[in-house]
Amino acid sequence: HTWGVLIALAFMVVNFLVTREMEKTKQMNADTVLEAGMVAIFSGLLGARIAFVIEYWSLFRDNPIEIIMIQHGGLVLYGGLILGLLVLMGWAKIRRVNLLKLLDAAAPATLLSIGIGRIGCFLNGCCYGQATTHPWGVHFPGIPGTVHQTQLYEFVGASLLCIVAYLCKSHL
Repeated sequence: HTWGVLIALAFMVVNFLVTREMEKTKQMNADTVLEAGMVAIFSGLLGARIAFVIEYWSLFRDNPIEIIMIQHGGLVLYGGLILGLLVLMGWAKIRRVNLLKLLDAAAPATLLSIGIGRIGCFLNGCCYGQATTHPWGVHFPGIPGTVHQTQLYEFVGASLLCIVAYLCKSHL
């Protein structure tokens, strides 16, 4: 449940930051930003599930009803980014929205949202790294020994990229 809360928080952060940016520059109103966000989040969740099913098809081959049982877990970030972007491109064309300006405004916030989502992965005990004997390794229930907390590594990386993207954007 923590992961879902943090994904919702990430969506709210992105929506707030992109709305603020687009209204400040008078490029888009809050309703259009929210609509774009809803399109991106729902298509992104669908793409994330499709990518998981493809990657782990052996789990679904004998029990295809499990494909729609998203409450059992199973999403792949990159599938969500790909389908979310493709659907957002179609939406922008239909709504005659300048997609490049929207993506430019959303880039730093989207990087931050990826980091927020990875904190959810850490708290959920999923998406961990390889076994390690380093003192910063963590132990998750049901996993023997300690592992790299790749979720927190990715949070730090995404946060740093967010800062770099924001600084680059503000200097253009």
